[in-house]
Amino acid sequence: MFISTHQILDWMKVAIFGDINGQYEWLDRLFDQSGRYNIDIYSCHGDIARKACKHDPEKTMRCIYFMKEKNVQCLRGNHEENIIKHPKAGEEDIVAFFSSLPRKLVFDDLELMISHYSPKGRMLIKPEPDEFDCLESMSPVRIAVFGHSHIRFHHSRTDKITANYHPRFDVPYDVSTGLHLINTGTANFAFPFSFNLFPGYVIYDSDTKEIIFKKIK
Repeated sequence: MFISTHQILDWMKVAIFGDINGQYEWLDRLFDQSGRYNIDIYSCHGDIARKACKHDPEKTMRCIYFMKEKNVQCLRGNHEENIIKHPKAGEEDIVAFFSSLPRKLVFDDLELMISHYSPKGRMLIKPEPDEFDCLESMSPVRIAVFGHSHIRFHHSRTDKITANYHPRFDVPYDVSTGLHLINTGTANFAFPFSFNLFPGYVIYDSDTKEIIFKKIK
């Protein structure tokens, strides 16, 4: 499933996060701390739950209720795919919700795509040239924001490819030109596969054409 959404306002602030992995308490912290930034849209790029063999249905449902209450635009991650493929008795509501989620969200007017995977559908870490080529073919989209690897980064291509494996928090990064591959990192601190040490999310401001990495304290 694929969604293309057109701009409604002259400009927007979009907060993007993911890889919650059932740790719903981090959602409370994220929304408490992001409220001061006048966010227009919240989007979760996936992995709301942990994978089918380890996920806690009660925690997963609490995350789902929270997302619905806050009107978060959710996408399907690999853990959701796993749960859909291996449904368990008593989890019909979870499976139904995950099955309804799209895999990509595109804001043409914002030049923005949100997904769980990289543009080529990978768990991306390095700034692979073919990822930029794939993103370029999606014109007018120039900015891809995703997760999956739990590793926060901002790779870009203008005249040349620039890799930034450790973007700083609270520092605006210009995305007004060129192509950009942005990983939000993970939004929870409890999951062991989290190499950037701090949970966080990304804000994209379409007015200033900047992204800012924010830490969840």
